[in-house]
Amino acid sequence: AAAVRCCSSFASNIKRMPSLLSSETLEEELESGDVLEFVHAVDEVEEEEEQGPLSSEQEASLFSDLKPMDAMMLRMEDLITEMERRGLHPKGFFSDDAKELQKEFDKEHESELERMKEDRREQRKQEKKKAQLHKKRLQLEKQLREEQEAVAQDEDMETWIEQIRINETWPTARIRANSVTARALAKALWDNSSLTCLDLSRNKLSDFAGAQLGR
Repeated sequence: AAAVRCCSSFASNIKRMPSLLSSETLEEELESGDVLEFVHAVDEVEEEEEQGPLSSEQEASLFSDLKPMDAMMLRMEDLITEMERRGLHPKGFFSDDAKELQKEFDKEHESELERMKEDRREQRKQEKKKAQLHKKRLQLEKQLREEQEAVAQDEDMETWIEQIRINETWPTARIRANSVTARALAKALWDNSSLTCLDLSRNKLSDFAGAQLGR
């Protein structure tokens, strides 16, 4: 993106973009996935390596204290009640009936463990997603502040952005910018219809700034 020339239907072909640091800007940028995407791609790989999924042994250790009910510890009347509740028919011999009921207890225990493990996996997934979104939000806020500060130090760019936002520019323009102010310029252009041909060549813009301008 060393040289960028955006002409003809430039303004009409780009989506709506609000002002710097507004809540709408944050939400739209978070949804777009366009926040220094190359950096985040690396960050997410590193995070995945650090917090990889739990092994079966690790999962088992989390629930190692959970044991199935012990049918042998029940009184005879409770044993009969539990069997009938599960559609089993007591034979009248405590030991045999307890073994039969224990099989059901074990099955129920395994099902409950699987449910709890699945809940745990989903919880970890949501926590990871939330952490990534928070990290992305912080990066975006830092990026937007950087753009705002850069524009404040460049009077010409500040004037251009103001004119672009109120649609009071010539149809064509050549603007001097760096990779940071070009990102701010791109955001201002989302709502602009007066500027149809923009020359940003020879500004030595970064690929990320070029991507923002070409969105």
